[in-house]
Amino acid sequence: MQDYPARRIHDVSIDGQSFSEETPIRDCPAGKVMIGLECSGSYCDNKRLVCGVPSASSGTYSSQGADLYVDPFQWTQAWFSEGQFSYFLYGWVNGLECSGSYCENLLLRGQDVFSDSSETHKVSPVNNACYVTGWISEENHADSSTQNYVVCRKDHAVAGVACSGSYCDKLALMCCEMKD
Repeated sequence: MQDYPARRIHDVSIDGQSFSEETPIRDCPAGKVMIGLECSGSYCDNKRLVCGVPSASSGTYSSQGADLYVDPFQWTQAWFSEGQFSYFLYGWVNGLECSGSYCENLLLRGQDVFSDSSETHKVSPVNNACYVTGWISEENHADSSTQNYVVCRKDHAVAGVACSGSYCDKLALMCCEMKD
């Protein structure tokens, strides 16, 4: 497994370590949620989270986390793999866990997000304002039809992940608008 150099995608800094079945759990830093994903290696084995704090009011990303408050309590869904889709109806993905050959089995790790520090105004995915990204893979990412990373639109965050192909090597994200 390799560490990637820090780089910027769509005004969002991507840095940190990749993860795979050898080091299977990766969470966004405190106060941030998943806004994208990058993969490399055989069968998209090495993954790296893109984390940030989308502002529900301005449609921009905040690196400081001043606009939204992420609940420290974390919860998970069931494991999923090839040809399956997992999502949170009322929350946001802030981490992934994987197991099996080439990190083929995935488990979403989620948190609630609030627009105030007293945690009275929950920010939920807007059901009619969600979209699924195109597939990413390590294969042919120089080809314009397939990339090895994807980032949600500026006012969206990840509420679900789908995978397809051998060892779950093609990944897509369900990005939803954040509103309180």
